[in-house]
Amino acid sequence: MKDREKTLSNIQRVLTMLEKAVDRLSRQNFLRPSQRPPIFDQIANAIRIMRQWITDYRKFAGVKSFYIVVSLCIKEL
Repeated sequence: MKDREKTLSNIQRVLTMLEKAVDRLSRQNFLRPSQRPPIFDQIANAIRIMRQWITDYRKFAGVKSFYIVVSLCIKEL
C-alpha cells in the first residue's frame, strides 16, 4: 500500500514540476499572459485535469491500467 501512495505522490510531483516549468517558460518569454499562445493554457489545463483525475480515481491505484493511463497522459504532454 505504501508503494502505491509513494508512486502517486511522485506522479503528482512530476505534474507540479511540469506545471511550474510551463509557467516559468511563459513568464520568461512573454510580458503579459494575454501575449502568450493558447498552447500554454491548454497544457496547464491538461495538467490540472490529470491531477484532479488522479485524485478522484486514487482508489484504483492498485490496478495496472491506472498507471498505464496516467503514464500515457504524461507522455502525451
